[in-house]
Amino acid sequence: MNSMIKEKKKVKCELVRVTWLDAYEETSGWHDPKILKTIECSKCFSYGLMYKRKNDVVLFADGAEDVSHEVGRITTIPKVWIKDIKHFGVYEEIILFC
Repeated sequence: MNSMIKEKKKVKCELVRVTWLDAYEETSGWHDPKILKTIECSKCFSYGLMYKRKNDVVLFADGAEDVSHEVGRITTIPKVWIKDIKHFGVYEEIILFC
């Protein structure tokens, strides 16, 4: 098979809400060291169609239905950062080019 030709593959993706922790960075400058006891990671959430991979989860919110089958508004979250995934039971079948 020619390496330039990509194979189409249908993938079923589920609509989810992912709660995850993100790194927190204090503003630049000097700070009282007491802040080290109180600062925490930022608790975030994202909605999207979920595509699972080995070490992370990829969410996307947009898809093109034309021949390109492109996706947009992509967020990649390492699995170790994920605290919860709420499943809505809504699925969308998309075409990926592998």
